[in-house]
Amino acid sequence: MERDAAVAEQVEREYKATCPKGFWCSAGNTIACPVNTYNNETDRIDQGACAACPKNALASEGSVSIAACLCELGFYNALVDAVECTECPVGSDCVEVGATLATVPLLAGYYRTSAASEDLRRCPDFRNSSGCVGGVGDEGPCKPWLMGPYCKLCNVTDTSRYYDQRSSECLPCEGNVWVPLVLGAI
Repeated sequence: MERDAAVAEQVEREYKATCPKGFWCSAGNTIACPVNTYNNETDRIDQGACAACPKNALASEGSVSIAACLCELGFYNALVDAVECTECPVGSDCVEVGATLATVPLLAGYYRTSAASEDLRRCPDFRNSSGCVGGVGDEGPCKPWLMGPYCKLCNVTDTSRYYDQRSSECLPCEGNVWVPLVLGAI
């Protein structure tokens, strides 16, 4: 009797071990979890094991974790360790499936303090020559040589460049301020 119980337990373990994550098994068949669902456990024997992705998220057939649920176009994942698809804010350019807060591209003329910020702001110099060039990146992203709030500071530690408000650029300082004074004195 004891031997029969041990054999039955062994058979049950071997049967269960044949149903992988992303699937559920029934009557010897391995069935993939449907599109937009996932299963992160092994040895599941009913379709109820396939959990639905959060609202506005997509996943392929047979997905094995919630991380496979990617936010659809026009949405981004606002969380780090989970999935919550939030509508992309004004100033963003969510044109790819799977955008996250850190990878939400900005439109040209918009700024945010870091890739972890949901607060997108329109730059004061909003137009084609704005220092805020858009795209993905930390603080800004800004034109070359620019940084800081609304991309209006030169990112040099010496006085070799200055911020030109008309062009929204950090331009090199040219000439020497003493030359006109010396020539004028002569």
